[in-house]
Amino acid sequence: MYAGPRLSEALRLAWTDIDLSAATALLRKTKNGEAIVVHLPAPAVAALANLDKTRRRVFGLTKCARLYALLDKAEQLSGVTLPPGSAFHMLRHSHAMWRRLFAGADTAALVASGLWKSRSAASVYEHLDLSAESRKTDLFPTPTRAIGGR
Repeated sequence: MYAGPRLSEALRLAWTDIDLSAATALLRKTKNGEAIVVHLPAPAVAALANLDKTRRRVFGLTKCARLYALLDKAEQLSGVTLPPGSAFHMLRHSHAMWRRLFAGADTAALVASGLWKSRSAASVYEHLDLSAESRKTDLFPTPTRAIGGR
């Protein structure tokens, strides 16, 4: 989630694609056909540093039932329930929203990251921003606040 690759891009990572000292990962084969280098924030570097580097692949898993069973187990242990059908792709969407909410990234910045090829592809996250206008729903009547303040 911290680096934003699609599941297939992450599962293809080999240790030759990772540079922990530079805090980068090379995504060689992406959906849009272009290789990109992504930054690995400190939590991602720390997690990767603890993995077995004697294997060729960073993650010794493929996109299979076992992987989804592990996700189900993580959901159960954490008490978090992902929406049906979202699974790992939810992490990519969360990455985009974290870029917007915590890093102040706009649509152009999402495209500049290389994770989205076009403004059109990245613009899907624009409608998720909380604007001052959307917060006006706080003015709606509630059981404790009548219409017109009565």
